[in-house]
Amino acid sequence: LRRLATRAGISGQVERALSDHEGSEGRYLAAQLLEDELSRAGLIAGLRRELIGDRGAAMERRLALLQRIPFRAILTTNFDSMLIGKVAGEDSYVDALRPEGHRWWEEQFWRDTSARPGGPMVLKLHGNLEDERDNVVLTRRDYRRRLYQDAGYQAFLRSILATRTVLYLGFSFTDAYLSELRSEVLSLLDFRAGSAPVAYAVVADAPTE
Repeated sequence: LRRLATRAGISGQVERALSDHEGSEGRYLAAQLLEDELSRAGLIAGLRRELIGDRGAAMERRLALLQRIPFRAILTTNFDSMLIGKVAGEDSYVDALRPEGHRWWEEQFWRDTSARPGGPMVLKLHGNLEDERDNVVLTRRDYRRRLYQDAGYQAFLRSILATRTVLYLGFSFTDAYLSELRSEVLSLLDFRAGSAPVAYAVVADAPTE
C-alpha cells in the first residue's frame, strides 16, 4: 500500500490512515484512498504488479509440506499468488464444509504434489488477484459488500468456527469482523478455562496477554 501510495503521490494521506487507525481498519481506509485516487482498475493493476510473482524454491518446499497435512480445508484471507485455490462462493462453501477425500490416508496427501495438485482444498476468502474477475476484498466498500451482500459468507464462517478445530498460521487477528465472529462462537460454545480447545495458533512474538 505504501509503495502504491508513493507512486500515486498520496503518501501523506495513506500514512495518516495507517497511523491514526489501529489494525485492519487503517489498511481498509488506506486502500480506499488509493482506489479513489487510482480508480479500481488502477489499484488492482498495481496490486498485481506487487504481489504476483515467482514463489521461489524455499516457498515451494513449504507449500508442499503444507499440502501434505490432512486439513479439512485451508482458508486464507490473502489474495496474492502464494496459495492457489478457489474464491469464496456458494460452491466453494459446500466443498469446504462437506469435503470428499480429506482423511490422512487419502492419496492426495502422500503423492508427489509437484507433479499434480494435492492436499486439502484452498479457499481464498478475500478473492484472488490471479483471477481475471475483480473479486478482491481490500477496501472498506469491499468488506461491506462481502459481509452484507454475500448471504452465505458469515453463515459459512460461523459453521467452520463452531464445528471445526481451527489452526491459525501466520494470522494477525486484526480483522475486526473475524474477531467478532470468533467471540460469538466462543460464547455459543460457552468456552471457559479448562474447556477442550476450539482452536490453536502459531504466532511470533505473542504478548503474554
